[in-house]
Amino acid sequence: MSKNRTPNGFRAFKDFIASAFLFWLTWVFGSGALESIRDGHFAARYSRGLFLSDNPIAFWFWSGFLGLATILVGGMAVFCLWIAVTNITRK
Repeated sequence: MSKNRTPNGFRAFKDFIASAFLFWLTWVFGSGALESIRDGHFAARYSRGLFLSDNPIAFWFWSGFLGLATILVGGMAVFCLWIAVTNITRK
């Protein structure tokens, strides 16, 4: 049987830094996705990209997919932050 171990302060600090990094990634990705939606164009590396005027169904499908991904990563960041805060406040 294993005991419930209480994490030390350094491990809790690392958890907090990891959740802050996830928040930052969510912010950067979400702002980039919103900018692409405002412009009506998702840039591609080796082709001309996806334009709203050319293919609106694919554009809005891709926008929805990116929005859902941003929401899920943001939820994971909140969950990691909750774990970090409970580990910091646990005695």
